[in-house]
Amino acid sequence: MITNRSGDHIADFVLNSYHLEVLKLSHNQLQTSVGIKIAENLKNSNVMILDLSWNSLGAKRDGNFGKAFRLALANEKLKHADLSYNSLIEKDMAYIAEALKNNHTLWGFHVIGN
Repeated sequence: MITNRSGDHIADFVLNSYHLEVLKLSHNQLQTSVGIKIAENLKNSNVMILDLSWNSLGAKRDGNFGKAFRLALANEKLKHADLSYNSLIEKDMAYIAEALKNNHTLWGFHVIGN
């Protein structure tokens, strides 16, 4: 299981790994702070498939993960994202929905269970 401590290293890895195209981190204990770092680093990455489902990315209940993830959605390389079951709140989803209005390259987006 990956926790916040190792999650910080993964966030750095996302930023520095040119060949990383698939990132599957579901069913871990990643909290909001790590989710924000990963989202911020995704905006300049080559990740095409992202699975962050079944974590606790919205645990802080402040909308900051959604605010950060909207930057990741500006990356045209991202084709599939799964944020299901992360305790995301309406504020997170409002930021994400705004970014999705301008995204014409994402093929699949999953948020069930939030």
